[in-house]
Amino acid sequence: MKQETEIRFLTDQTLGKLTKWLRILGYDTVSYDGPIDRTFLREGVRERRIVLPVDGTWRSGALQAD
Repeated sequence: MKQETEIRFLTDQTLGKLTKWLRILGYDTVSYDGPIDRTFLREGVRERRIVLPVDGTWRSGALQAD
């Protein structure tokens, strides 16, 4: 049985240059072009990706539980 050890990233749309370089370096990287909200985080978890946001909504509490 093969273990999945590949590092995979989900970046927000403002990280275009970083996304480009991660791809050049061979990393499986997807750019998310929707709003940076719970859907963004859930997408990363669902796809087992490291989530890389740059938007300040993480600090503002936009992702806190209801």
